[in-house]
Amino acid sequence: MIFGGFCLRIPSVMQLGSRRYHSKSPLYLVYFGSDQYALAHLQALIDRESSLKNYRIQHVVTANDATPVASYCTKTGLDYSTWPRGSNECAKIVASRVKDWQNDLARVHPPSIGQKQSGILGLVISFGRFLPTPLIAAFGQGCVNIHPSLLPRWRGPCPLLHTLLAGDTVSGISAIRLPADEHAFDTGPVLQQRAIQLDTRRPLTPSQLGDFLTPYSIEVMFEIIGRALTGNLSEALSQSALAKRCRLIPADAPRPNEAMGHVDWANQTASEIVRLWYCLSETPVHLTSPLQIRKPTSTASDAIVRFVGQNPVAVPLDDPSEASSRCQPNDLLLLQNAAYLLQRVPHEFPPGGVMYLRAQNQRNYPLVPFAFIACKPHVSFPKRSWLAVPSLHIRMPGARHFRPLTALDVYNGVLHESESRKLSSMYDLPHGFHPFSGFRSLSNPLTSKIEYRAPLRDTVIISLVNKVIPSDWNISAPSGLALDT
Repeated sequence: MIFGGFCLRIPSVMQLGSRRYHSKSPLYLVYFGSDQYALAHLQALIDRESSLKNYRIQHVVTANDATPVASYCTKTGLDYSTWPRGSNECAKIVASRVKDWQNDLARVHPPSIGQKQSGILGLVISFGRFLPTPLIAAFGQGCVNIHPSLLPRWRGPCPLLHTLLAGDTVSGISAIRLPADEHAFDTGPVLQQRAIQLDTRRPLTPSQLGDFLTPYSIEVMFEIIGRALTGNLSEALSQSALAKRCRLIPADAPRPNEAMGHVDWANQTASEIVRLWYCLSETPVHLTSPLQIRKPTSTASDAIVRFVGQNPVAVPLDDPSEASSRCQPNDLLLLQNAAYLLQRVPHEFPPGGVMYLRAQNQRNYPLVPFAFIACKPHVSFPKRSWLAVPSLHIRMPGARHFRPLTALDVYNGVLHESESRKLSSMYDLPHGFHPFSGFRSLSNPLTSKIEYRAPLRDTVIISLVNKVIPSDWNISAPSGLALDT
């Protein structure tokens, strides 16, 4: 059927007495999901459907025809519909169909005396659309959202990204019931949670974190299906109560904006900037900073730099493992030598300042193929942290387009040696050090918000495990909070 320019692919009638219904009615699911994370859960449901035989996927709803879920449904023949952004008709049509399906289900499998009709369960996983209350109310079993964070921390469309941005060492999975009244994103009562400890020594992208959390999330999803089959989805804990008992600060997880890509050299350490680079590498937002160019015959002007392409690395000032996971062996040796040399740079050297170094252990003393940028001091080291950048994209003053350059290209073709000589004298630097004024800081909202200055740590999760499920909240189905290490 065509509604307002989009195609809604929903079966016109319920196939009574055929493959859809059986003598013992299973739980019927309408699945809402869009991205790769959602697809992994849908595939798990399909893979186990024939063996478990206690649930059926009635229909799939996805954001548009370009999503991984839509491609999978097309390939496998699953019934699915699309929900274009901003469309109000889709929710009404799906709600109407759900009511029709439930009426048909009630006729084929009427509930026994004293029993409630099982109905249909809405399962929402990384869908990207807000389900209005009339649609939620249409489901006899209600709607459950499986969310990859420890709610109320990181409510919104990008919990994985913000988990990484904040440097949380613990993440988790929350199963929440979507309220059938007015509500905001990800605010429903918590049916189930599981906390998972993260290894933050290696920077991750959001999709890599999603891959790590997926097996835990799938396990929680099947536990929720088990509870739905026994009619045990009523017991839940409000997020306000959860936050109070566990000292969790509710935090939003919005989509990244341009300001989140600004580099604030004075208020972000090199490790934080590396983490930000990986977090934004899968988004349209780029790490951005203005580069001061001082020509001998003119006033200073700014080029705009985007840090894209090869990943930047935090110079391992006191811990070689900082760089080892993302470096080639030869580069790691160069960075370890650079760490020794950079300790000779005085603390007065400004954040955003750029330093080029000559290799001290190679013939002819070639330039090390990195631009080293001074950043905020690390908490465990008294002097500035340093970011090693192998390449970047630059738009020169007056130019329309960015062009890719290596760090050595920037030294040879953009910066000016006269400035380096002046700054070397000012900071009393030895031979082999080539300083430049470098980059100006831009304000980044991440540096001021409390949720990014107070990462979720293991001690908080221990408190969660001990206190979140009180003794008077007795749930027979698998539930509660578990810490996986």
